[in-house]
Amino acid sequence: MTRIDHPEPLKRLAVQLRRLPGIGPRGAERIALWLLGGKDRTRPGDLAAAVKEAADSVHPCVQCGFLTDTLMCAICADDSRAAGPLCVVEQATDILPLERTGVFRGRYHALGGRLSPLDHVGPDDLRIPSLLVTAGRRPLRPRLFLPSGPTSRARRPPATSPKFCAANSPRSRSRASRRVFPPAAVSNRPTS
Repeated sequence: MTRIDHPEPLKRLAVQLRRLPGIGPRGAERIALWLLGGKDRTRPGDLAAAVKEAADSVHPCVQCGFLTDTLMCAICADDSRAAGPLCVVEQATDILPLERTGVFRGRYHALGGRLSPLDHVGPDDLRIPSLLVTAGRRPLRPRLFLPSGPTSRARRPPATSPKFCAANSPRSRSRASRRVFPPAAVSNRPTS
């Protein structure tokens, strides 16, 4: 018995869609079927044109690294932000969430990653020289903000380490209290 499957072009499209972050095999297949199915046959062409246009026109800002379709992004082009503080972030994608809060009124600098010796990412792989140039252009000594989130390779906080959790579980606490306090002191403690 012959196994029936999707045509090869549809399978190749699904393979390419799987390369996108957050898209698995089933999601890629559904998107491919949505693009090619239905009465609106312009969907694939519209999507391809939008991807091509974005790939041709969007690039990092020459000053901060944020994505723009002009030489400098709107943040760097705003002269009222020139004397404000400088916020250094890991990726250009970290700028927009901070900007949308409306709290920070300075300029940004995206490093393009984080130092990671295990992944062979060193200072030469980041935008550190342009950071020094940007910080050197500031009229006064620059105020730098370095927001950074936790990573899976970062040192675990003590309250979440396995040793801490094991030592502070209810069972181990009762054993520990028996070792620390004499039996009379344990029984005289108020219960809550």
